[in-house]
Amino acid sequence: MSAIQLEPPNEKDLTNWIMTYQGYPVLASVSDGEERIIAALRAVWPDAPRQRCQEHFLGNLADEVFPNDTELRKQMRVDLGGLPKIDDFPDDSSFF
Repeated sequence: MSAIQLEPPNEKDLTNWIMTYQGYPVLASVSDGEERIIAALRAVWPDAPRQRCQEHFLGNLADEVFPNDTELRKQMRVDLGGLPKIDDFPDDSSFF
């Protein structure tokens, strides 16, 4: 296991760091959508399939949807807030 902290990371530094692992067999790689990381992975392991991390991908989707979802929830509260309340279901198992 290894890690590197670069501010900001560039393709050359990432490639040099990954090159130290070039002797290991790599079946595939997973990364976020950062183009510099993808380019470094391609440079070191050109034949290894690459996949975008599902957590990053879904998180990025959520970032785009969240403001709209928040507004939709607010509007639903306004639209549904005036409906009369439903009496509680009777606590009787024969009801079902």
